[in-house]
Formats: sequence, C-alpha cells, structure tokens
Amino acid sequence: MKDKIILFIFICFSYSGLSQNLELKGKIINSKSGKPIEFANIGVVNSFVGAATDFNGEFSFEIYNKMLKNQVKISAIGYKPKIFTVNELIENKSIIIKLEPTTYDISEVNIEKESKLAYGILKVAANNISNNYLDYPYGYNCYLYSKYKNISNEYINESIVLLTDSCGYVNRSFLNAFDARNYIIKQSNPNKPPITFEQGLSVMDKLINLDVVRVIGNVLNTSVINDFSISIKDNIIFDGDSSWVISYKCKNPNMSNAGDPNLSSYNGEIIINKNNYAVLKNSIQAQREGVFIHGNSFVSNSKDKISYNAEVCYKKYKNNKYRLYTIDYLEKNHSNKSECKTFLNVLNVTHKAIDNLTSERFYKTNLKSRQYFNNTNYDKDFWNSFSLDKYIKEPIH
Repeated sequence: MKDKIILFIFICFSYSGLSQNLELKGKIINSKSGKPIEFANIGVVNSFVGAATDFNGEFSFEIYNKMLKNQVKISAIGYKPKIFTVNELIENKSIIIKLEPTTYDISEVNIEKESKLAYGILKVAANNISNNYLDYPYGYNCYLYSKYKNISNEYINESIVLLTDSCGYVNRSFLNAFDARNYIIKQSNPNKPPITFEQGLSVMDKLINLDVVRVIGNVLNTSVINDFSISIKDNIIFDGDSSWVISYKCKNPNMSNAGDPNLSSYNGEIIINKNNYAVLKNSIQAQREGVFIHGNSFVSNSKDKISYNAEVCYKKYKNNKYRLYTIDYLEKNHSNKSECKTFLNVLNVTHKAIDNLTSERFYKTNLKSRQYFNNTNYDKDFWNSFSLDKYIKEPIH
C-alpha cells in the first residue's frame, strides 16, 4: 500500500475592519520528510485569488471578507487535491490535511520529477501576472498588416487600430477579457476593396485572444495546468534577460485549457524571465476543424481543416511593467487552400484620453464595442505620410 502523505498547513490570518480583507499565510510541508513542498497551488475556487508556494513551501495572499464561504483548493503535482472552505481553514487555524498520492509506475515518476520545476515556474508566472503587467486601464495603438489569399485572389490591408482595456491585466476570466477589451479601426489601407465578406472581417478577435497573459484559456490557467505535458527545453538569454524556455503539449484540448472547443492538437513554447517570472514570448501550434479560432467568426464551416501558428511577444514598458509588443499569426485552411497571414505591432501605449496618432482628444481607453467589419474609409493623406518607424516611440502618458 502506498504511504499516505500528510501535508501540514499552518494558517494564520489578520482581519482589517477597514479593508474587509483576510490574509492567509502559511507553509506547506511533507510531514513524512519534513521538507517543504514548493510550487503547491492554493487558491479560492472559480477566482484568481490564491498563490503558489515558494521554494520554502510558504504562501501568503489576501482574500475578500465576502469569500468566507468560498472553497479553497490545495493541490500539488503527485497528490490528489483537497478542497476546504475559507471558514474551515480560519476556524482550525492550524490543521493537518492528508493528501493521497496518485499512483505512477517508475517511468511516470521520473517524468513527473523532471517536469516538476517547469510546472512550478508556470504557476509562479501565472500568479505574478498582475504584478508584471499593466494593472490599470490602457490603450494600445497598433499597426495591423493582414494578407488573405486563396487559389484565385489575394487581399492585403494595412490598418491602424486602437485596442483598449478598461481593466488591465488583473482579471483573466473569459467574460472580463471579452467585456473589458474593445477596438476600433482608425485607418485602413486595402490594396483593393474586399471581394468577399470574409476579407472584410477584422482579425482582431483572433489576435487579442492569443494574448496568453490577458486571457485564461491556455497553459497559464493554473486550475488546468495538469492537462499539459510540460518540460524545460532550454535556458537562454532573451531580450537581455536570463530565461527559461518551457515546452508544453495539451493532452486533451478544450475551451478551458486551450480557449477553443474544437481543437484536435495544441502545443507550444513559452519563454519566462528567471528574475521576475514575466512571460516574454509564447508560441503556439494548433489544429482544428472549422474556422472559429480564438474569437468570433461570422463565417463558419465545421468541416474545414485548419492549422495555425502564432507567436506573441511582450516588452518592458515602465515601472518594471510589461505590455503586449507583437503578434505574428499564420492560419491555413487546408480544405479550400486559403491562408491568412497577420502581423500586429503595438506602436505605443496610452492611458489618457489622447489619440497618439493624430494628437486629437477623441478616444478614451474604454471603448464600448468592437469593430468586427473593416469599413473604415481610406485616408490618402494619412497613408502618404505614414511611416511605421515614425510611430514606434516612447510611451506617452
């Protein structure tokens, strides 16, 4: 019979009548060996409140007083998770939780041991998103290039797009990522009028949902991280910083772990800064049936065979905060022999009611809708004077 593993959790908390918050602070250890369990995950179910233990097995995080009846899930690689209510943890203050280990053969144990650090790195990266990225409303002024082609036609368009987020990188739920982010196409430069409805559609929904630190359906969702096979592939210097390269493959892709309900495969590589656990780059390769990919689509054929590659990069902004930098996306429809290549470059960032491209006080950072169809008129004077390098400048505040 497998030995039972007992985790000892010491919970201490403080209550502030002014802030109406509780602090959960403690340590998770293996009672058999007495050693701390690093990268154990503890968090309030169906929320983004929680933490991963550090190398000393310690954790600390605040919860709202209204969460007293909510459930807290504690899990670690190699153990069956347990769930308690916040009240249960607080009332006991010092409790012992018995987690029953899962059963592996020798090869599986070795695999889990080798990948444990990689799982832990991703958990810490996910739990530090609000610390590492813009945690306030912002606007991204973006240059967007897209080229759609099939057997007989080619359609190319350049656009200037304002993407706004009324919350910032603080709530990664599906609903918030949709409600808080909106966009408008401010300038458009097509090589010819769109021939088909599909050519006139904006690809922005697909692109913004590839921003893995803003949306939840990906490898940075700690509640489904065990749905992935994960390993450290390399240690590199990326953009001047010492970084890990972590490869991942989703075992059974679905909406919660891949952001798409009909994927047949989903894998990639993610680069994480060793100093602050910021995500610097994420690359995805995926296959599915139908043309709905990471966003809204008004043109759908459930039988089409689709593959796509995406590469998303992040760049340090100010005050050690990071922001979205580029998205490179290639989608191929193997059924009708068409493909769409798209590149998005965030030119600058604003969090005032200023349009950085025209210096007019016009756009706020909380647009109320999304412009799904590109019907923006061509402005000859603007594009005759436009230079991409001209608008890649220091952030404006």
